[in-house]
Amino acid sequence: MISSSISLRPFLHSLVLHHHHQRTTASNSWACLAFENSANFGTQRVIFAKGFRLNCLVDKVMDGTTSSLVNDAVDCFAEEEILEPNISTLVMNFENKSDPFGAVSNPLYQTATFKQPNAIENGPYDYTRSGNPTRDALESLLAKLDKADRALCFTSGMAALSAVSHLVQAGEEIVAGDDLYGGTDRLLSRVTPKHGIVVKRVNTTDLNEVASAIGPRTKLVWLESPTNPRIQITDIRKISEMAHAHGALVLVDNSIMSPVLSRPLELGADIVMHSATKFISGHSDIMAGVLAVKDERLGKELYFLQNAEGSGLAPFDCWLCMRGIKTMSLRVEKQQDNAQKIAEFLASHPLVKKVNYAGLPDHPGHDLHYSQAKGAGSVLSFLTGSLALSKHIVETTKYFSITVSFGSVKSLISLPCFMSHASIPSAVRVERGLTEDLVRISVGIEDVNDLISDLDNALRTGPVAEQSRVGRKKKMAEAMMVENGNGNGNGKEDYGECLIGYFEEGSHESHRYYLSRRTTLEMLKDRGYSIPASEIDLSLSQFRAIHGDSPDVDRLRFSATHLSDPSKRILVIFCGQHIVKVTSIRSIAAQIVNRETLTGLILIVQSTITSQALKAVNLFSFKVEIFQITDLLINITKHVLKPKHEILTDKQKKNLLKKYNLEEKQLPRILQTDAIARYYGLEKGQVVKITYSGDITQMHVAYRCFGNHKLHYVNFWPTKGMFHVEVKVKRYFHGHVILHIKYYNQNSLYVNFLISPSKHALVLKHNYSWLLELLCCVLS
Repeated sequence: MISSSISLRPFLHSLVLHHHHQRTTASNSWACLAFENSANFGTQRVIFAKGFRLNCLVDKVMDGTTSSLVNDAVDCFAEEEILEPNISTLVMNFENKSDPFGAVSNPLYQTATFKQPNAIENGPYDYTRSGNPTRDALESLLAKLDKADRALCFTSGMAALSAVSHLVQAGEEIVAGDDLYGGTDRLLSRVTPKHGIVVKRVNTTDLNEVASAIGPRTKLVWLESPTNPRIQITDIRKISEMAHAHGALVLVDNSIMSPVLSRPLELGADIVMHSATKFISGHSDIMAGVLAVKDERLGKELYFLQNAEGSGLAPFDCWLCMRGIKTMSLRVEKQQDNAQKIAEFLASHPLVKKVNYAGLPDHPGHDLHYSQAKGAGSVLSFLTGSLALSKHIVETTKYFSITVSFGSVKSLISLPCFMSHASIPSAVRVERGLTEDLVRISVGIEDVNDLISDLDNALRTGPVAEQSRVGRKKKMAEAMMVENGNGNGNGKEDYGECLIGYFEEGSHESHRYYLSRRTTLEMLKDRGYSIPASEIDLSLSQFRAIHGDSPDVDRLRFSATHLSDPSKRILVIFCGQHIVKVTSIRSIAAQIVNRETLTGLILIVQSTITSQALKAVNLFSFKVEIFQITDLLINITKHVLKPKHEILTDKQKKNLLKKYNLEEKQLPRILQTDAIARYYGLEKGQVVKITYSGDITQMHVAYRCFGNHKLHYVNFWPTKGMFHVEVKVKRYFHGHVILHIKYYNQNSLYVNFLISPSKHALVLKHNYSWLLELLCCVLS
């Protein structure tokens, strides 16, 4: 313990003020303090390896309450234990007790087998698969760095994770994050389930979702924080508490942080994994994985798996890792400083839509991350909104190597959807928000100004693909106008102007997909699902910049969760084929992940779906709705002739029936095939309140029908314009009349809407006057 002697006061005073200066001027947090003064303390060395305790004192400085600052500092540190040295000091002063000669550099035992003392007794080592002095030294050091009871080194990070997955038996469950390294995703989605293990994927930033997923059969909770590659932050402490309450283990992949910045075992995790290929070795010259545990029994179980499967790290790789780890602290510090500056540069660049880096104050997990880690690390990702621009950036930079992996002294860059995460089906990536324009950067130790200049050059010279394409074709049209002459009365000038307009608008195909996707987003929002406003507000030009003129239907997929009932999750899939066959449905079924959490599916088809495909759809365990793309080109609820529709709650429905003394069967019906019913996804027994307001009430026509209960079909072709109208009329209770009206314009776009004219007002004016005449003819 530190004595609260008065001789400490001046030093603590300067210490705290220095910490305050660092917090207010440096971009990264100052988390380590050390002081040594032999004149005042003799040979005593006082080291504070955790600077977080100073925050309370700095707050006092910032509040102006400095009079008691020194006394508070003394009291604070009088209770603080003398902590062990900084991690860099630990590494450099690590003693290999198995080496009898005291070599400064750890010896390499490059051997497969060991000579035994006699025929019936074994020495400490017999076969390198089971143990090797070089590997034992590395494992002992790593256990110290992670504050673990034991550490084990494997041939790769995936070999380490595979060993952990064997702790779970058939019939048990793994709850894992939905934003994980691509190799981890492949293991959990394609390998682990073959052993009878249920893998539940959740958004680990949502504690409620995690809590609902963990149950009595959960054996393991699998986390990353920050996640790879979207840099999402998970509350390791709280999730560990949830898991332990159900008797489950918690695994944290700490590869992005390294032991320098984060120690998940101290936060409640049971197992921490490092891909030692990354920051621990640091030079991209070995493949290695590490598991560190804080339970002796668990350590023995994992060692058994390591030995049984022969996945222990080879001696030479261990020796290389021991050599690399000596500079780990220096490397991580420098890389993190560079990453912070690069993240700030990218966040201020107009061509960058979003930067994912926990070191930025506006990152949603910023505060949480710094409560469980000492820094943000050196891996970040960003979005440009354009695959073409992202591809150009990756291919144009000079100082960033295009490669998978991260944590190297060399700066690396990649498009995860095409590299590290390419094994994840595209539909799944889209569902999880992992878009193809995402660029991941692992920042190295180069001069940061050179790296920023390199990125800036790539961004400035990047193609704005849509503008370039439109510009070239627009020039062709303008040239056609010049060639044909201007104002000569032959109409060719108008033809050139039409071409210019067409080229500015882009392709008809992308326009159709844009409209149908936007209507679908609006439809789900009106049903109560969580839909980001930015998705709905996306302009046509922005849509084309992301998806191009011929959108890939797999990239248009998305899913949504209901706001009031998070257990309701719906998936939207666009089908590219004009005729959807049973093979297409089977392919769709195979690509759906987390089927057990899905409650609905919307299929948007180009034209038709075969009867066999419909039978296959009916086999799904959740509700499936099928729309033609033309059904969604216009949002029916926003049409000028469409009254306002509101779905009543069960309570409102009961009050309505009670107020008018009605039974449910006496209410007028809306058919399941009606556009408004399909838009809101109405279920049997739901009631819709229809309100007519606005200009439509300025004129009215009252109707009353008698005697005829049959449907009438009327086709009307007006003499002016290319409009086709189809009207269905049906008489209901007390003479109410329901009209199902479809009209088609010259582009074959149609609106299908419902009107109940009885005792309501209806105006059809201007271009709709012919339709009013039609209604009068039909209903008279």
